[in-house]
Amino acid sequence: MKEKRLQRVVIPCEAIEDFFRGDRMIIEGVPDDADFVKTWDDPARQTYNFVFESDEFPVVPQGEKIPEVDITSVQRRCNSTQYFICPNCQNTIENGDIKR
Repeated sequence: MKEKRLQRVVIPCEAIEDFFRGDRMIIEGVPDDADFVKTWDDPARQTYNFVFESDEFPVVPQGEKIPEVDITSVQRRCNSTQYFICPNCQNTIENGDIKR
């Protein structure tokens, strides 16, 4: 049986729309090689859980709860249409030009 290297990303319900619209993105915590495994909502905590598998995560023994990974995310759009924040340099960009 293959070892499972899993981590769980927890997103508050009020923030989930920002991730799916592309207004917010995860810049740290989920490795580039991570594969999506499953998702579920947790109404009691008002969150959504996303499970990823990666060789960089520690092994989760069978029957154990999948640990939550700490993520860092950034707001990409300032007003959902015109301004974007570069995830690398954190500068605000308008129509491809950097706003200072």
